[in-house]
Amino acid sequence: MNKKIAWVILFFIALILQRTLMPTFAIFGICPDLIIYFVVFTALFHNPFYGLIVGAAIGFSEDLLAGKYIGLYTISKLSAAYVVAFVGAKFYKANFFIPTMAVLVATFVSNFVYLILADLLGAGMPIYGTVFRYILPQMIYNAVLAPFIYIPVYLFFTRKNALDDRGELD
Repeated sequence: MNKKIAWVILFFIALILQRTLMPTFAIFGICPDLIIYFVVFTALFHNPFYGLIVGAAIGFSEDLLAGKYIGLYTISKLSAAYVVAFVGAKFYKANFFIPTMAVLVATFVSNFVYLILADLLGAGMPIYGTVFRYILPQMIYNAVLAPFIYIPVYLFFTRKNALDDRGELD
């Protein structure tokens, strides 16, 4: 299977699971954000420009599916992709500590940008309370799960010897 097609399939699976299954894994109302993992992994595996484009596309898809204010998820995911793509480009990607830290930072950036923009649009969300009650716990939740999600994704997309470009066994 072509790796680009695999990325698209993974994205749609993540988007569907985020809106259907992930709320069942909520702890005190906080659930993991599969979309941010996709943003981070895309930004880490590809060049920064591609990461930005994909981050914006992912955010726009999320806006269309669940956004009250169209564009907030687009800008927030684009911001997260920007930070990860340009900072993460300097690190060795096989080290699972790097994507864990990238998920931690991307979760904060994405949620904080969303929070600020929603507040500017009159959503009336308390900034400090939301940061401490929602964003920081989600950062921890996402970071704890990051290695368990990153390692299989990394192995799938980087295996070279046993698979050809189509993803099929030789």
